[in-house]
Amino acid sequence: RAAAEANMTDVTICLDSDIQSGLEVVFDDPSMNVTIKSCEAPVSIKFMGTRPIGNESGFMKVVDGANVTFENVTLKASEGNYDGRVVYVADDGVVTLDSVTVTKGKVKEANYEGRGGAGLFADDHGTAYIKGDSLFTDNETVGGGGAVYAADGGYIEISGNTSITNNRAANGG
Repeated sequence: RAAAEANMTDVTICLDSDIQSGLEVVFDDPSMNVTIKSCEAPVSIKFMGTRPIGNESGFMKVVDGANVTFENVTLKASEGNYDGRVVYVADDGVVTLDSVTVTKGKVKEANYEGRGGAGLFADDHGTAYIKGDSLFTDNETVGGGGAVYAADGGYIEISGNTSITNNRAANGG
């Protein structure tokens, strides 16, 4: 809020330590570009919620034309029994993952056309750029695409030294 009140258009949040959230983190302001990165040592941002994240959502939700970059962090969904897609981008939102690890995403109910994307789901004209030394690992869905999934005009571009390994899905791990 402080950045918006100061009419800033670019904000960088530098993390010194791991953080946890019990709620979805929603980015929906197209007037501000947000970068969240590790200051020095790699850090984790972990979902610790006590209820499932919805099918058309994710722990990190980038929508409505928002533009968010994550650099040199680990994004981790719930390790418990609750569903938790890690990243969801839609509605002209743009997310860039630069040397980011995406792990522990779970989609147990992919009741909407078999959609999965437990690590990352680019939906409804959302765009995701995955680059650097990014890693998608240990994500699981009952739908399609354990690591990444795109639908309805969603776009995913993968470059650099990205690794996609040890993900599970009904169709395309």
